[in-house]
Amino acid sequence: MGMITQDICEMQAAISDILRCVPMALSAGGDSLYILVKGLAPDLESFILTGRAETDRFQIFTGVDMYAAATFWEQCGLKVECRSHRMEYMRRTVTIDYPRISGNATAMKVSLIPWFALPGKLYPSFAYIYAVWHYHTTGRKSQRHSAEAAGRVFGIDSFHKSTVCRSIKAMESLFDIAQIGEPLSACGQETPPPGELAGLVQKILKGFAPSGALEELLGGKAGRMPGRDGGKGKAPYALESIPRELAAVTKAEAPNAGASRDKRKRPSRPREKGRPIKRHGPSFVEPAKIEQVRKAFIDVSRGIVIDAAIKYRRLLL
Repeated sequence: MGMITQDICEMQAAISDILRCVPMALSAGGDSLYILVKGLAPDLESFILTGRAETDRFQIFTGVDMYAAATFWEQCGLKVECRSHRMEYMRRTVTIDYPRISGNATAMKVSLIPWFALPGKLYPSFAYIYAVWHYHTTGRKSQRHSAEAAGRVFGIDSFHKSTVCRSIKAMESLFDIAQIGEPLSACGQETPPPGELAGLVQKILKGFAPSGALEELLGGKAGRMPGRDGGKGKAPYALESIPRELAAVTKAEAPNAGASRDKRKRPSRPREKGRPIKRHGPSFVEPAKIEQVRKAFIDVSRGIVIDAAIKYRRLLL
């Protein structure tokens, strides 16, 4: 019995060293582990950067890599399921297929998801991050303005003010739990390639039979749920490494020349009852500039999302 316990402890210590460079997030219940994949299939990577593709369905890995990984897992006695993530991006609704692996010795399920995916969320993570960061960077002037900016940059017409409001609260709560001590890094950290990830998943499921063992290894912060109030003002500090110039996606408003010309009091104009009031949204810069901002922000946010998963074992929202 002592030998078995010692073997398990040695295995957990070895895996603990490996996990230091692997971006992964534990679900609130502790029974699902999400490993964020940085090296994606070329067609999916191209779509994320350009928004252009000939299909609305993507695989996280190439066919060759996925077949090799699935064969390896099945030979190890693990169960492989194909799961799907639905996402709205660049005015398209797309589906991304990814594997979820489980075993008989533990209740833990391990999913390999794209680094930008948020289970249960309709938009990519960098869209939420941009909206929250834009709101704080522009002096918290308008959540509606930040929602429109994120929607224009990432081609999401359904991105509304309420989405920004919920995202701000969720991200502040996350940083309050993580007790963030330094800004998240935007540098592109190296992560294991698909071949190594296959072996790592097998070691996790074989080495952590008790359902709570991995949660203990990752730390108490990984399993804690956000409180109702959350933190206050930590998001700007956490996202400090994002270049401020990426928030400049709207044109400067022209001064109202007629405002000082006629200051006489006039009766308000009669309006037709039931006629909606038109709101004038911001005027955005040219599409080429928008595309430049989008690509730059995706590159920066990739590092931030991966850094958060490595340091705090949480998804950024």
